[in-house]
Amino acid sequence: MPCSDPQAPDRLYHYCSERAAADIVAEEPPYFVSGGGSHHGWGMYATDIEPVDADSMAEVSTSCFLGGATLADLSCVLVVRRASEGQSFRETSNPHEWIIDCAAPLELVWLAQILQ
Repeated sequence: MPCSDPQAPDRLYHYCSERAAADIVAEEPPYFVSGGGSHHGWGMYATDIEPVDADSMAEVSTSCFLGGATLADLSCVLVVRRASEGQSFRETSNPHEWIIDCAAPLELVWLAQILQ
């Protein structure tokens, strides 16, 4: 589904540990379980910062994890569509951070339509 806003990215990046990525993609259909982090609300977070090089990874840690991400936290990335049928990421007050909202922790975000 093309983005309606030409300034918004089509693809976003959900950084996570290798274990978390494996757990997500092992399920059929794949899903994300929203955790307790709720800085901009509960849900699945992603960023528009691409995993290009060490500088971009440092920017991800600073912008999305307040500088507290370990290498293990950023060891994998799921590439997702910003929008698909029935669900889409919205931009938060952080210009590099996007979220699919959930009502509460442990709610599922189904990823079959948005994983790349």
